[in-house]
Amino acid sequence: MIGRYKQIQNLGGPESTRLNISRAQKQEQRVSVGLSPFMQELASSMGIKFSKHALDRIRFRKIDFTQDHLLRLADGITKLRNKGVKEGVVVMDDLIAVVGVKDGTVITVKTPPFKKDAVFSQIDGVVFV
Repeated sequence: MIGRYKQIQNLGGPESTRLNISRAQKQEQRVSVGLSPFMQELASSMGIKFSKHALDRIRFRKIDFTQDHLLRLADGITKLRNKGVKEGVVVMDDLIAVVGVKDGTVITVKTPPFKKDAVFSQIDGVVFV
């Protein structure tokens, strides 16, 4: 019984401490990159939401999402909505956003370099803004 207790006690050794530190560092990195709280609030006030996947892509690709991007994105979503599009793509100079038009949700984002054979499926419309 004492031997089992020692085994359980040893599970929290140096390896788990290193693992906890690296997880904390990764979490800190994820929070520091992406949409700033101001940009999130601005997007929300414009009726734009970001899926978890889109936020992950913005962070992973270190996209500097600007106020201009949000304005153009909102304009693109409005144009798609006016044409009756349900799922669309908003194309900007340096950014492509796949959006759920009805609820204004950015599903994913893509930045250059764009692959030659890339395919977006289940899309009803595209707008260039």
